[in-house]
Amino acid sequence: MRLVASMRARTASPSLILHRLGSYARQNGLHQALAEIGRVRKTVFVLRFLDDAGYRRHIGRELNKGERSHVLSRFLFFGKEGAVRGRTFQDQVNTFSCLAVLHNAVVVWNTLRIGEVVAQLRAEGHVITDEDLAAPRHCCTPTSTHSGNIAST
Repeated sequence: MRLVASMRARTASPSLILHRLGSYARQNGLHQALAEIGRVRKTVFVLRFLDDAGYRRHIGRELNKGERSHVLSRFLFFGKEGAVRGRTFQDQVNTFSCLAVLHNAVVVWNTLRIGEVVAQLRAEGHVITDEDLAAPRHCCTPTSTHSGNIAST
């Protein structure tokens, strides 16, 4: 009850709550109850995933979005053959921070460019529906690498 009250009153941060739950003994009633709730939710998810083809497609599309983002990051991280060679932790943080900024810049540029191209095609009379744009195609996503030329040749 105290945990629920702390969550509702926002007097304890989520990280503190997780830390406390992780430090409880396995025989703790609250720990066991939350573990059982987790098992039930996982079982419901697995059964829905197995039963519903549309849900499987939706999950697959969402996983592909994440994978396309990783592909873009690997595409951009070509220097030093894609290996982090920083000697200190701060050097590694700087490398990944720069990669994140570059990744986000490419996503913003692609998003703006896709919008411009779609507007131009629609102005020329081509029928492009929102459903067409939402279809999972690698060429029409902000994480696409089709417009990039790393070698600049």
